[in-house]
Amino acid sequence: MNKILTKIKKTALRLFDRDFTVRELSFVLSLGGILVSLILFQPLRMTFNGDYKLNQKLDLAENFKIDSSSLNTLTKTVGFDIGDLWQFGQISIRYYALMIIIGIILGYFLSLYLSNKHHISHTVIDRLMIGLIVFGIIGARLGFMVEHINLFVKNPADIIIGLSSGGMSLFGGLAFGTIYLTFYAYRFQFKLLELLDIFAPSSLVVIIFTRFGNFFNYEGFGPSTTVFWKMYVPEIANYFEPDQRFFHPTFLYESIACFLLLILILWNFNDLTKRKIGLVTSSTLMGYGTVRAFIEPFKLDATKFYFADFLRIFGTKEITNQTLNIGIFSFEYLLINQLIAIILIIIGYRMYLNRHKFIYFKKDMSEIRVAN
Repeated sequence: MNKILTKIKKTALRLFDRDFTVRELSFVLSLGGILVSLILFQPLRMTFNGDYKLNQKLDLAENFKIDSSSLNTLTKTVGFDIGDLWQFGQISIRYYALMIIIGIILGYFLSLYLSNKHHISHTVIDRLMIGLIVFGIIGARLGFMVEHINLFVKNPADIIIGLSSGGMSLFGGLAFGTIYLTFYAYRFQFKLLELLDIFAPSSLVVIIFTRFGNFFNYEGFGPSTTVFWKMYVPEIANYFEPDQRFFHPTFLYESIACFLLLILILWNFNDLTKRKIGLVTSSTLMGYGTVRAFIEPFKLDATKFYFADFLRIFGTKEITNQTLNIGIFSFEYLLINQLIAIILIIIGYRMYLNRHKFIYFKKDMSEIRVAN
């Protein structure tokens, strides 16, 4: 197995030869994105129209043959099962998890390629990826628990028992991944911002595929609409507007926006890393923060923090009818992920301005300030 993985790795790295510039890579990815869009157009169109229904479970019969009669279909229309990809007894691999795995693998190879530009050993990237995956999963789960603290306070057993039902937070995974990178950089004397510049574009790759995981789960869609690219959502997955069937595919909006951001950052990668560190990271923070802050309000299942539930504990008198009144403004809730996205924009902007004041010397990993 190790020999097979090593061979796959060497083959992939040949495609990312040191002479293959990052700008050329961004161009190739752009063409690849167009090609993939053309390939997926028809199946996505049929799924969005409701001709194909994304079902909940796919059981594999003996000899790994699909027993179509056992499919738990939502309608009489033959559809795709997207709840479980493979299931053996009580163990299953879900399509959402598969999308994350694909994103991690592709992001890993991108990190290997970008590490060449920083003259960092692939062994370092291999070791970092193991820790990033472990810390990322832990952080994603803890982040989800924090976002839904009320549910877990009422049912503490769901912290463990509920693992099979999923529940991951992107920002939680990114936060814990950054904590691990910070520890690794301090322990082995690397520049944290240089490591972040290598992995920041890879995080966009993971996000792109994770959003398609939302598609398979029928989650993260926007308000009802009649636009021609509207997405069909079956009644069983529609908890928000039961009388509607077609909604904005906000997962697709975010995935496309992240892909364009990835292409833009890779196209300017050499300029951003020319005797500088941190500009790639700050650009990613500002870019993704802007995308998420704009799209989050349109998601019908966006995580909400209700002011009334929190402030009532302190006996705040300004709360009436579940609304927080501040002067002439009234607020019912706060979108947690939108707030985090806005914070990322602010951090990225401040970092971008600050990092322009320094010149970085890779040879001895030193910096000098060149402007006030």
